[in-house]
Amino acid sequence: MYTIEVLRAKSRVILCFSGEMKQDPAAFFAELTAAANTAKLRDGEWEMLVDFSQTPVMPQDRAQNTARIFDWCLANGIRKTACVMTMLTQRMQIQRVTKRHEKIECFEDSQSAEEWLA
Repeated sequence: MYTIEVLRAKSRVILCFSGEMKQDPAAFFAELTAAANTAKLRDGEWEMLVDFSQTPVMPQDRAQNTARIFDWCLANGIRKTACVMTMLTQRMQIQRVTKRHEKIECFEDSQSAEEWLA
């Protein structure tokens, strides 16, 4: 399960996962890209806060889909992405699928993630 929230005033998309990732990849991608397009500033930039703290490590198919989503975000004006996660294996997985891109950072809590985005 997941939730997507758009904070237009901050040009931010907040994505929170809970439990196993069983969402339909195509529907999820459509919803996320629509939220990103809503959040974008006039210059086309936006940012994202992704909370993975309530979900287990992704299965391989989800990790591959996540890599494609991050590639889309990087190609479509994302300024920064802060990922919140509590497990070292999650951090390693995200760093691998994002190729340790400098616009994507991992944090152990939401407060640190939000401070980095500010």
